[in-house]
Amino acid sequence: MKVLPMRKCCQIQLPISNLDFRLHWKLVLATLATLATFAATAAETFCNPMPIPDTPVGVLCRDARNGDVIPESGWMRDCWARAACNLSEVRQYRELADPVVLAEGDTWYLYSSAGLMWTSEDFGGTWHHVPVQEEAGYAPAVAKFRGKYYLCTSGGPLSVADSPTGPFRTLGAFDLKSFSSDPQMPQTLDPALFVDGDRLYLYWGCCAKPKSVWGVELDPADPRRALVPGSAVCLVEFDREKYPWLVNLIEGAWVFKRDGMYYLTYATYGTEDSRYCWCAMKGPGPLGPFVPQKKNPFFMTEKGLVTGTGHGSIWCDRNGDWWINSCVVVCAYHGFERLLAQDRLFFEPDGDIVVGKATETPQWLPSSGRKGDTGWKAIPLKSARPEATDGSLKTWSAVEGLPSKTVFEVPGERTIRSFRVIWRDLGLDTNRGVRPGPYRYRVEYRSNGEWWTWLDASKNDVDLMVDYREALEAKADAVRLVVLSAPPGITPGLVEFTVFGD
Repeated sequence: MKVLPMRKCCQIQLPISNLDFRLHWKLVLATLATLATFAATAAETFCNPMPIPDTPVGVLCRDARNGDVIPESGWMRDCWARAACNLSEVRQYRELADPVVLAEGDTWYLYSSAGLMWTSEDFGGTWHHVPVQEEAGYAPAVAKFRGKYYLCTSGGPLSVADSPTGPFRTLGAFDLKSFSSDPQMPQTLDPALFVDGDRLYLYWGCCAKPKSVWGVELDPADPRRALVPGSAVCLVEFDREKYPWLVNLIEGAWVFKRDGMYYLTYATYGTEDSRYCWCAMKGPGPLGPFVPQKKNPFFMTEKGLVTGTGHGSIWCDRNGDWWINSCVVVCAYHGFERLLAQDRLFFEPDGDIVVGKATETPQWLPSSGRKGDTGWKAIPLKSARPEATDGSLKTWSAVEGLPSKTVFEVPGERTIRSFRVIWRDLGLDTNRGVRPGPYRYRVEYRSNGEWWTWLDASKNDVDLMVDYREALEAKADAVRLVVLSAPPGITPGLVEFTVFGD
């Protein structure tokens, strides 16, 4: 008897003595397998980098066309020079960064640099893009205060809405003169908003000035102004003797409260660096005084697929579980080329924050009723595309001549449970009409010398740079990726193909 195990479905036994009967039922089971994949209940796992649909074109390359000359000097030149490819000509890229998550009941709202807003109704299993009319800028900050939703971005104005999805109405720029007259006070770069009961606070700073991170209580009647004129205070100094973990600047402040303790966190090393990390301070009130926790940085992941995990948000879901969302450095074409990550966060008995390293294998979602790592490992794969299995976001293999088939050999026979495909849009050139869009493909597995459909995405209509999916639980000694089509003018770049299982 041949057994085809199907996750979330009954096992079906197939007699192999009659070849015709066997072939007939192979077609039936392949169809059932595909249907079972899409008929399955909500996703139970997630995997970094986060699979966010409609990842926007990078802010700093939107006006560029492929082949444009990179500036010879200045800040823009430096941003391109930090890329792994050491480009001499502009190549468009896509980016997400600086994530802020607002949880309200069963709905999670994600705000990110470059594209602004996504929602999830299944606890982060899938995300849906909420289009906005205009670009919001970098480093969004959002908070619900007195029934309204306030939003601001790096150096930008304050806006307000009646819903977390907008539309947002611009209130205007922050009144810096009402904050402080100290010449060391920086502009409102990398802002964060924090609500403490019936009080609203603003934090900001992205610099290496002696006085780097500031905070102020805002006036509820006009949140652009300080409640008390001149009351803004410096909360973190750029002092390497005092804080030896600081490198080139302090940025990405985030404040939250737990069990009566106030936490001020921030990032250092720089967003293009694999060592980009989180540091934390604790204090008795929303404006401190803050002192560093024992371990700093408390979250740094500098090796592996998911690195550079700094600047984001820390928040608590309705179950009382804590999460941290961060950037993921890509930096293949540009220093600001990034993706997003999400991990669980924990606390020591004394309240210090603990995370460990960023995960890059499947983790349980709240919808599963379980927590932590699934135990599914990345199965070692061998193929004619070694760049697709080298564990790096900076390398890729061009998939030309569609449809194209790539076989990935599995050592021995393994149980496979889910997979992740990461794409690069080779030839992306929006100013010449070459735009991103969905990839269509099929993933097959080989068992007992025969190929079976594992997951059919031949009608996929979702634009996913990172495509993570749970599939049928099966035994396989090889997996085959069949790329069927790509957006017009785009050549698929296969950055990474990972199969997870036992």
